[in-house]
Parts: sequence; structure tokens; C-alpha cells
Amino acid sequence: DPDNRFVFKILFYPIVAVEKTGEYEVQFHLKHAWLPFTSILTNPSGFVSPIPSPEAVKGGLQHRAPVGPGPFIFKEWKSGDRIVLTKNPDYWQKDKPYLDEVVFLIISDHDARYAALVSGQADMIMTDWPTHVKKLTDNPDFKTHVFNFRGSTALMLNNAFRPLNDPRVRRAMALAWDQKRYIKANFKNTSPYTETWLGDGQTFNDTGYLHHDIKKARALIADYGKPVELEYVHSPTTRGRTAGIIIQQMMKEINVKVTPVPMDFSGIIKHMFSGQYDIASWVFVGGYDPGPQSVAYLHSRSPWNICKYKSAKIDDLLVAQRTSSDPEARAGILKTIVQTVNADSPFIYLNGIRFYRFSAKYVKNIKPLTPGQDSIARDMSEVWLDR
Repeated sequence: DPDNRFVFKILFYPIVAVEKTGEYEVQFHLKHAWLPFTSILTNPSGFVSPIPSPEAVKGGLQHRAPVGPGPFIFKEWKSGDRIVLTKNPDYWQKDKPYLDEVVFLIISDHDARYAALVSGQADMIMTDWPTHVKKLTDNPDFKTHVFNFRGSTALMLNNAFRPLNDPRVRRAMALAWDQKRYIKANFKNTSPYTETWLGDGQTFNDTGYLHHDIKKARALIADYGKPVELEYVHSPTTRGRTAGIIIQQMMKEINVKVTPVPMDFSGIIKHMFSGQYDIASWVFVGGYDPGPQSVAYLHSRSPWNICKYKSAKIDDLLVAQRTSSDPEARAGILKTIVQTVNADSPFIYLNGIRFYRFSAKYVKNIKPLTPGQDSIARDMSEVWLDR
């Protein structure tokens, strides 16, 4: 439907139509051969989502009472407090799930979440808070599960306006940025380093990443020849404030003035999608295949091109990788895309994405996530408690 404004539509652009051909069968009609087709169908961070019934849509319940064929069914959602799921008696895998109920406690404060696990209020938690990661990793009463995700976090530079529409300024900032120093200061080295938006999905070494070089950065700013003053909007959290201070200090070394501006999350999103910002943090969510997400983040006409990056060359390469049916040739195109984008520096990499799940020792059979799988609740159907 050309009038459908669903922002994720760009991820499955080659799908023209879907036709029912049997009681348990559908046929997809594509614009062209599309190598990522099977991966995009099963990618939790893209195409896959709850499918609401017509009745749920009419009643406005599609966001509050999801349905699906999974091991658990929706029971209760108390906003800001908890989501409760119960065992699906009609689950297609016999004798699963093993648990009768799963309660997801919504605890945004890191210290409170840590206390919930240590006190026994929670059986497991997910965190990337470095102090708690260090403590719980060394605590024999808990098991550690590490998940590196395909994707990364980045500083988005608004390419649409001065001075960030000038590649000299963007490259200078990329060269002034010391990612390893940032990870050490803000994550105590518990978060991974990355040179692409693919994060752990990177499969080659020659990325064209602009490594820390203050001398080159200063030369580019001098060549630009005008004052550079920018605002960095960030969340009003400890991590957001710390990031603001670090960015401010690093850019000061090349005479770029950055003013941190705290803002609530909804305000940041509004400013970013409307293009009314200088610098802001963003998360690149990866997937089983890097192609569809790369189109979404980088194509000049994509609603997910938050930094307003425009490159005719990149647009052509993105289309070329999408239509290529040769895996080797397509991999080469994707590599060229990464190298070209890194040279243009429309954004700066903060770090890769790593989360830690800590569980009590009686929680059994937690499975590691597969590459591209971004749901920490995966495979809860096979978890049991041995008390």
C-alpha cells in the first residue's frame, strides 16, 4: 500500500504482494531476486512483530494485548511496573514451556535492578551497568551470560545544516573521537569496540575507520576556517551526562565547542526525526543480514536516515547490494559501502552493543542468543527452575 506510512516498510521494500495459496501456505511476490529474503522474514529486529487481529485494531488493543503463537500468552501489563505472561496451553511444541508464568519487572534504575537480583526479588536481570557487571561476574552465587548484538551506538551528526553539512568538520570530529577512551571511561571496558554500524556483525577488517588523530583533526578544522559550536542533546541520566562531558572534552581539543543539553527521551526522538538537532545519540539495531538495515539507515529517502546523510554513490550501492544475487559480489559492495560511509563520517561510533544477563544458579538452561537475535527473552520456553 503506497499510502501506508509504516516506517519499517523500507526493510521489506522488495516484497510486492503476499498471496494465500493454501490453508498453511502463502506465496510472496518480489520485485527482484533478494538474498536477504529468508533472513528478513525471521529477523526479530525487523519484519517479525505481533500480528493484531482486526478486532484488536478496532478496539485499540493492538499495542496493549499482543497475540501470537509463542510459548507464553499475554496476561497483564501494568505500565511502568510489570508485564506478566502465562503458559500457552496450545503451544505447538509438546510439554513446553516448562515455566507456568514469566513476570518481567520494569526497573529502570540500575541500582534497584541490581538490588532486586541480590535480594532474591528477581531471578535474573539484564544490565550493561559496568559496576554491577564487575560485581556480579565475580560473585559465585550468580551465572553470567554475555550477549554481543549486531549493531552499535553512535553520535548522529545532523548532515543537513551547517557546519555538519561540511565533510571536513565531520571528519575532524571523527578523528578527534577516541572510542577506546570513551569505552574505558563510561563502561569500564565492559562494552565492545566497533568500526561499523554492524557491530558484532562485521565480517571484514578493512573498514576505512578514521582512527584517533588529533593532528589531522585540527588541520581539517583549520581548513574549514570558521567557529564550530554545536549542541549535544542527551538523556538526563548518569550515562547521558557522562557522555556529554566526554564528548565536550574531546571536541575541545580541536577547538569545537559542544554544549550538552539534557532532554527527556521522547523529546530527543521528536527532535531527531524532525531533524532539529546538531548531535544526538542513536542505536543502530542489527539483524541476521546487514543489507536491509543499511538501506534503512543510509538511503537518502529513508525515514530512518536520522542524520540526513545524502550520497548518490551510497544510494546506488545500496540498491546494487539489494538486487545482487551473487553472495560474494554483494559482500564486496557492502564492504565498499562501509568504507565510503566511514570516510564521509555522517556519524561517530560510540561503542558496540553488549548486554549481560545475570541469573541465580537455580535458573537452568538459558540459551545464548544467535547472531542478529535482539530479544533477551528468547527461548524462555526451555528455561526451568531447580530449587
